[in-house]
Amino acid sequence: MALSTVEVAVESLIPPVYFSSTPSLFPLWPKWHPELAIGLLSATAVLLFLPKFLSFMLIVKNGAAPCFGGPLRLCIGIVLEILISTLLAPLRMWFHSKFVLLTLLGRQIRWGAQCRDGNETGWKAAIRQQGISMAVALVWMSGVFWMNPSLAWWLLPVTVSLLLSADLSVYSSRVSFGRAFRKWRLFMVPEELFFTEVLERLRKSMEQRGRNRRAHDGFLRAVNDPFANAVHIALLRGKSPRSLKARARNSDLRRKAMAQGPGSLSQSDKAQLLRDAESMAALHFKVRQIRDSSLAQQWGVIAFH
Repeated sequence: MALSTVEVAVESLIPPVYFSSTPSLFPLWPKWHPELAIGLLSATAVLLFLPKFLSFMLIVKNGAAPCFGGPLRLCIGIVLEILISTLLAPLRMWFHSKFVLLTLLGRQIRWGAQCRDGNETGWKAAIRQQGISMAVALVWMSGVFWMNPSLAWWLLPVTVSLLLSADLSVYSSRVSFGRAFRKWRLFMVPEELFFTEVLERLRKSMEQRGRNRRAHDGFLRAVNDPFANAVHIALLRGKSPRSLKARARNSDLRRKAMAQGPGSLSQSDKAQLLRDAESMAALHFKVRQIRDSSLAQQWGVIAFH
């Protein structure tokens, strides 16, 4: 799309040359092949929509439509999903391009853990994350419309989504919309209507964890349990902070934890230590050497042995 925009800019800003420098009886008319553009658009549409149509037909053929809320709701859900995914696709395109570009420039890309607690995106956060893409889309659309209005129509599916990226981020995070869709039984899957064996086992496991939360505390288990500690350190691949300031901070956190117990650490403190292979190995060794019964109980050593 960027190269197409550059091509349009060149054709619009540089006068066309109809006669070459060599003698010729015929002018050099600009060539355009609309069948190639239509073929590309058609092939893309088939790749995107045919699997959805075949899935719908297969579900109906197998009589499984009631598991998805019924044939009508399933059809409505597919149509809505196509509309929503079409609006969100340019946003993903923007961020994927950004991540690839930053990687090529040697910048580190951090992938944070997803938050599934029903938190909603605020306008301030959305504008901070999407502001640049909105500005680029506005300049891009305005420039193309000024150079060649006919091309602007082809860019609308992308530029409109980028212009509305903040709105899409905010409203797509609304819990009320999700509850409304669930009330209308849209976007339903069989696992939401019928408990499967794996979900039933998960429910029982979560109930057991709720009754004995301390024994299943992730930080305590990663420190105390030899197997969990070894796996965690292996997954870190020896990663430890390089700066002297960060190493001194983690050293202070380890001393604090061993003197006052894990309850003295905040969630941020625990996260810092969990990302440090050296700290996790040191804590595991020191916790195994605890002789104070009160401190051992705080660390849950008894629960793991």
